[in-house]
Amino acid sequence: MIISLLILTVATAVAGFFAWRREPASLGRAFAFSTDQGLRLALRLPFSLVAASCFAELVPDGMTVSIMGPDTGLKGILLASLIGGLLPGGPIVSFPIAILLARDGAGGPQVIALITGWSVYAVNRVIAYELPIMGTRFVALRLLASSFVPPVSGILAGLLAGVIGWSIALQ
Repeated sequence: MIISLLILTVATAVAGFFAWRREPASLGRAFAFSTDQGLRLALRLPFSLVAASCFAELVPDGMTVSIMGPDTGLKGILLASLIGGLLPGGPIVSFPIAILLARDGAGGPQVIALITGWSVYAVNRVIAYELPIMGTRFVALRLLASSFVPPVSGILAGLLAGVIGWSIALQ
């Protein structure tokens, strides 16, 4: 977590420096925009955490381990990919749910497949945005072309973690 904070800090400082060199007034606008977005996030985050916690309480004990546990293998990865595609909302809802499922016993590759399934399949976004805007043929082709990505990401994560010797468990 500290490494990601350092990376973001350095990237922000570099971008801020170049923006300031190009137009000094841009820093004020950027600060105002980031303050506005930060407030929006700060208002939403507590509610999303409570909603994710409520979701976790609705899942019966042991169900997470039986569906997406570390020993479920390919079946768990496939189910996690599909469940990820059904998760509602954006990252402010989906990531807390993924964290809670991981803490409830879901395996690392399965959680990676879940998040990738949420990102690639996104049934709620397909229905609300893609179908009306892009049309049925485009959506069908996109889903067919990318349907392998979530399961393969879970499989590769498990293989790579074994080769590298990393644990996929949340820290």
